[in-house]
Parts: sequence; C-alpha cells; structure tokens
Amino acid sequence: DTVVIGAGFTGAALAYHWGQHRPDGRSLVILEMDDPASGSSGRNEGLVVMGRYFMMVRETVRQNLDRVRPDLTGPERLRLAEQFADRYCRAAYRNADLIEETIRRESFECDYARAGWVQRRGAAEQEALSESVRLATTSGHADWTSIAPEEVLTRTGMRVQHNAGFSVAAASWHPAKWVWCLLENALQNGGVQLFTRTRVKGLTDTGDDYRVETSRGT
Repeated sequence: DTVVIGAGFTGAALAYHWGQHRPDGRSLVILEMDDPASGSSGRNEGLVVMGRYFMMVRETVRQNLDRVRPDLTGPERLRLAEQFADRYCRAAYRNADLIEETIRRESFECDYARAGWVQRRGAAEQEALSESVRLATTSGHADWTSIAPEEVLTRTGMRVQHNAGFSVAAASWHPAKWVWCLLENALQNGGVQLFTRTRVKGLTDTGDDYRVETSRGT
C-alpha cells in the first residue's frame, strides 16, 4: 500500500513510525538501491547540535528576505528572520529529545552519548563566535556557549590557542547503526518489507496509484 524509496535517515524513520501506527491489513515496502545507510546517512558526522545555528539561520534567512521581501523594512526583515531562527532552534531541541526518548525506549544500540560538542575557532573567528553566543543566549538558546583552551583540552584532548564553541546539550551517535535500529524495529513490527540492491528507475502517476519501475521489476 505504501512504497518508500531509500533506506537512509528519512526512509528508515518513516518505516519505523509507520510500523508503530500501521493500519490493519496494510503493507509497506522499502526500496534501496544499495544497502541501508550506505549513502550520506551512514557517513555523516553523527551529531545532534542545536543552539549554535541561531545566528547562521538568522543570517541566511535575512539575506533571502532582502531579496524576496522588499516590501518590508530592514528591521521588519531582521525580526522575521529572528523569529524563523528561534522556531528552527526550538524544533532542533525537540528533535534531539525525541531521538533520545526513542533510543532509550527501544533500547537501540547505536553508540549514543549526550556529552556536548566542541567546535574549534581560530583567531579571526573569535568575534563571530562571541556574537553567535550572544545571540543564542539572548534568544533563550543557552546551549551554545564559548569555552577556554584549557577546558577544550580537558574535554577533547585538542590543543587550541583560542576559545572554542561548545554545544552543551549536543549528542553523538553512530548514524548507520541508528538507521539499522530503526529498520530492524520496523521489520519486526510486521507489514514492512525491505528490498536492497533494488534501484528505482522510474515513477509514474497512473491516477489512482503509482507505478514504480525498479531494476528488479515493477
């Protein structure tokens, strides 16, 4: 009844939640052209980071608003960008909590740890670091702060000459193991099938449903 293309972060999460709330008699198929988490989902840094994005998101949105919303004044565009960045960060915090809740509830073994994350910053980046910390703090996202070289050494073993950014509530995990755990849970719940080495070659809307062409058939 449902076809999911790709067994990475998104496909695995969709299959997991679908399995948790599966309608009676319904089935789901996952089509993966290689192996689960064999692409970017299994090769990323494996981090859940939150508050440090407030300044980055605000500036990105503001620059786009300068282009697409000339009807607004400069202060209005800045205020709208800050509102967007605030919602973004709040969603990231909530997402991190949901991930942790899922791992604890399901007893997923994916090397999860919530011990913070340090970002090295050079001399030329100190002013930007201070400003990003100030903005995060004043907007209520105190997760993002700055720590001295001595604390960096204690926490990470890295030797730096300048202050570094520190995301206090950041978590780390093995991204591929996270995907595998989600898929394993979905497959055990029934109604879910996984076909690996099955590349999707075409998708046609037939009106009432979709025809999915794969390297192994339709």
